[in-house]
Amino acid sequence: MDDLETRLRDDARRIDARVSPELDDRIRASLNAIADDVARPVPKSRPRWTMWLASGLTGVALAAAVLAIINQPPEETESRPTVPVAAATSTPPFAMPVLRAESAMLTTPLEHELDKLEADLRKARDAVEEDMGITF
Repeated sequence: MDDLETRLRDDARRIDARVSPELDDRIRASLNAIADDVARPVPKSRPRWTMWLASGLTGVALAAAVLAIINQPPEETESRPTVPVAAATSTPPFAMPVLRAESAMLTTPLEHELDKLEADLRKARDAVEEDMGITF
């Protein structure tokens, strides 16, 4: 190891290295900038429990706000007149809907389509009645 060290020093002495004044100034400026960063004290970080405490308090505050909003009493509204519900007709629960569409805009091709649709629905109802033995 000593032999290697002496050879390296001898080789370093033989190297002719000239440093220009500009390069020397840049090197010194870099070293001074690093020295300033090293000499500056490192700020202490906050303990981990403070973040836990802050997040816990935020969660509790949010939960309290949600509960306060949910548990508000309903606003008093003026009594509105009620409309009686029309008496239910005595139709079986699976009654076929009545399709009666009459409109001033209804044209002949649409009337034919409506008739075809009603016929298809009747055929489907009859097929289900035959298969299941239930009358609609």
